[in-house]
Amino acid sequence: MWVAAWLVSVRIAAAAEASLDEAFRDLAGYAWGQSRAALAVIDRHVAAAHGDSVMRGELESRLTAVLRDADATRGAKDYACRTLSVIGSATCVPAVAALLEAEDLSDMARFALERLPSPAAGAALHDALPRTTGALRAGVICSLAVRGEAESVPRLVPLLDDPDPRIATAAVRALGMIATPEAAEALVALAPGGGPLRDAAVRASLDAADRLLRAGRHDPAAAVYARLDISPMPAAIRPALLEGLVRTRPAEAVTRVLDAMTDADNRIRSVAVRLVRELPGEEATRQLAARLPALPVAGQVGLLCGLAARGDRAARPAVLTALESPDEEVRIAALRALVALGDVGDVAGLAELAATQAGPEGQAARETLRRRPGAGIDAAIAEAAKHAGRSARLELIRSLGPRCAAGSVPALLACATDPDEDVQCAALDQLAVLAGVSEAAALVDAVTAGAGRRARKAAEAALSAVCERTGAPCADAVLAGMQGADCEAQCALLRALGRAGGPKALDGVRSALRESDEQVREAAVRVLARWPDVSAAPDLLDVASTSRKLKLHVFALRGYVELVAAAGEDEAPEQLRAAVGLARRLDEQKLALSRLRAFRSVAAMNAAAACMEDEELADAAAQTALSIAGRLDTDDAETRAAVVAVLRRVLREAGDGGILAEARALLARHAPAGGR
Repeated sequence: MWVAAWLVSVRIAAAAEASLDEAFRDLAGYAWGQSRAALAVIDRHVAAAHGDSVMRGELESRLTAVLRDADATRGAKDYACRTLSVIGSATCVPAVAALLEAEDLSDMARFALERLPSPAAGAALHDALPRTTGALRAGVICSLAVRGEAESVPRLVPLLDDPDPRIATAAVRALGMIATPEAAEALVALAPGGGPLRDAAVRASLDAADRLLRAGRHDPAAAVYARLDISPMPAAIRPALLEGLVRTRPAEAVTRVLDAMTDADNRIRSVAVRLVRELPGEEATRQLAARLPALPVAGQVGLLCGLAARGDRAARPAVLTALESPDEEVRIAALRALVALGDVGDVAGLAELAATQAGPEGQAARETLRRRPGAGIDAAIAEAAKHAGRSARLELIRSLGPRCAAGSVPALLACATDPDEDVQCAALDQLAVLAGVSEAAALVDAVTAGAGRRARKAAEAALSAVCERTGAPCADAVLAGMQGADCEAQCALLRALGRAGGPKALDGVRSALRESDEQVREAAVRVLARWPDVSAAPDLLDVASTSRKLKLHVFALRGYVELVAAAGEDEAPEQLRAAVGLARRLDEQKLALSRLRAFRSVAAMNAAAACMEDEELADAAAQTALSIAGRLDTDDAETRAAVVAVLRRVLREAGDGGILAEARALLARHAPAGGR
């Protein structure tokens, strides 16, 4: 048996080898735009060769042979170079390097050599420098840079003076990428000049210094930055130079950053703000803060932003002093800095500022009061709200919701009973965000207390928000509040029950349908019409069927239609058809028909067709039936027969020409031959 298996494997291997041979024969004549079938075969073998050095070597030899084949097309050699960049070794380097002097293949040869891990690839590029000129030499220089060939630096430095600007520019950029101390020194020497390469040399010098610094070679990097700092630099270069000087000269870092804060160039100030965040140590914070008042307005604003980002409380005294600045921009920046550097002692002052200062300054104080983190701040705000003046008290209360200060709920409940209606409303607005089931009873009391109209609306909004957030567990508290409540309060509590949902809440709303007060009954119907699930549908149907009031009939029937349509249950089409028959106005009939369109079933189609008996509704019912029929899958004979029957009925009973044309078209598609 093993012999048979071995023979099968031998045959498979032979077939694969034959397929590969054929693919390489086809590859030699490949041109772009032709079938890539041969290339796909080779690609599969390349993937299969992963981890198999023997197979990789065989493929490399075949691809190298393509490069050496004088008759192979450019497309073939392009593909061979791309593939060798993945599986090649030192073996293929001579064949690839031979293409570096070819105008049409040099780029792909460099593509491969840049990616080959063998040192021989770098040596081949190095050796090609004297044999190439113009754009080809510039390309070779770029490839040496991509590989980071430090050994090529002595050959590249003289090329900085090459009369061909393409070669000189490529040498400048390559030395910046290779970034040895020797390369950086050559670039820095070129930077102070006024020649055409000055800007490129400066950028390459900074690139080299940055690479040296990231490689841990601090001293050579510092030397480059120091040399560049001697002469005036282009505006676009100065931010990077500042950053390098600060990072390589820590003893001068604070002074340089502060000087940058006075610069007229916004880019320099932006870099300085970022560097303020990075300077290490509390002493740096103290030095920066000490110079804050001496800076121009833009510098003070930037430094306050940086000090806030540091989060070092050693800067707090300077920030508090800046709150007294004669310039509003500085005061606003100081207020924003207190988000990071404030403490409980700032609460009263921030509230007073928010209450008394209009415009951006008051808004900044308000935002700081709401954003400063810490549970201690929450407690301080709640405590300060007991004693603050009216306007400041309102600001303090209104900050608790945005702070998500759940621990302040008892204080807010106390404020909700304050004699001042504005205070009540502010507290209730925050309770809408923070309260839970345990506060539902207190909110019910706020609704039924008979306070001012605004306070009652705020209490209802808070209670409804809690009911919607927590659901059925709130129902007991709301139902208890219904007993003895006045008409307006009962209506508000019914609306809250609608947000809570659940069986208990539904029973409570049902009970309200039997109340003597018409306003309460109407509120109950409205709540049922918006019930979160289909459990209220039977009650709505009963009201729609029995109510003598057209308004209640309309509310109930519309709610019923929406609930059964949204539920999407199997009996929904028949329920909607019944609603059409129950409706007292054409508007509700058409609403029920429109909801039938959402269903894709024979039952829905038949329900719509049944409504054609009403002459006034016939065309609308026919249009709905056609809409459903056109979406049904009629592969099943029974379904097809039902569709055909409905289409024939439409042709008999509809009067609109467009509907009749659509019905004929559908019938032509679905009716069996000769059965029309």
